Amino acid sequence: MTRWPDLDLEAFNEALTGAMYWCASRASLRDPKGSLRTLPFDTEHSFINLLHQDRVTTLNSLIVERGHRIEGGQGLDEPGRSQPEGKLLLFYPDGSLFDGAAEVASRGFFDSDNVPAWDTWVYYGTDGSGLKRNCDEAFLVSWIPREFVSLVIDGIAVNPENSIQWASTVDRNFTRLLKEHGTLR
Repeated sequence: MTRWPDLDLEAFNEALTGAMYWCASRASLRDPKGSLRTLPFDTEHSFINLLHQDRVTTLNSLIVERGHRIEGGQGLDEPGRSQPEGKLLLFYPDGSLFDGAAEVASRGFFDSDNVPAWDTWVYYGTDGSGLKRNCDEAFLVSWIPREFVSLVIDGIAVNPENSIQWASTVDRNFTRLLKEHGTLR
């Protein structure tokens, strides 16, 4: 069985569920740039420019805030509804060329640094996969609602450095673990 010390699978699944329902109730193709940027985030400092531990802290703060808002009734507009459809995305912030092409192609879902909208964020860390390029070690996981999949495909298509990839297409400890537990297909 694949394991590494960074990932608490139960906490990951809780963050994923929160992101799925939060995003499902907000995703709008009329506003791909703003509809999934509703949680408080200090936009003065780009996620790219933060140090590793600051990225972890930022993500954890967003997850906690999203959880509080969901508990306060802001996240679920239809109790008991079926699980939202979508896909998991990996973003490698240290491998981004910051060229803005994905931002244009995705109508603003990605920012100029190729970072996905922050309401979609689920996990940030490393998994000890020992990849050949150091820039592929740390990654951000995002939940992409079904409605936004085609926009993300457009963003991936213009991303020559491959800093944006569907989790299902990547073979690393993280994705193997999710596949073993049925979270990723």
